Amino acid sequence: MFVPLQWDRSFETGIEEVDAQHRYFLHLVNRLGQELDTAKDENYRSRLIRELFKYAEFHFLSEENLMMRHGFPGLPEHRDIHRQLIEDLSGQLYFSSLESLLRILTDWFLQHSVTEDRAFGEFVRQQALDGG
Repeated sequence: MFVPLQWDRSFETGIEEVDAQHRYFLHLVNRLGQELDTAKDENYRSRLIRELFKYAEFHFLSEENLMMRHGFPGLPEHRDIHRQLIEDLSGQLYFSSLESLLRILTDWFLQHSVTEDRAFGEFVRQQALDGG
């Protein structure tokens, strides 16, 4: 049985746009987990997974654009991390269980938002303090 993740302040980057997108991404992960527990229609289940992936792609592009606008020096590495997740998840769709897919999504969200995305938030805060 899927246990939904609860939003925690430790996930916040301090960048309103990024945090709002992260909240919605977490909502989609939770909805996917809950729906996959009960939904029997394979087409519907597949569409839920595609919805989450499409949102992840949108979020990654949006976040990378913000990084570009702020001149974040870690952008190339961050972009690579995003691309790797999309590749990993694409493989999971066909070769693993849905439980494994959810575990990868939740583990990635928890690790990535608290470390990688926070570094960007700290960079933006420092820019503001420096008058940039």
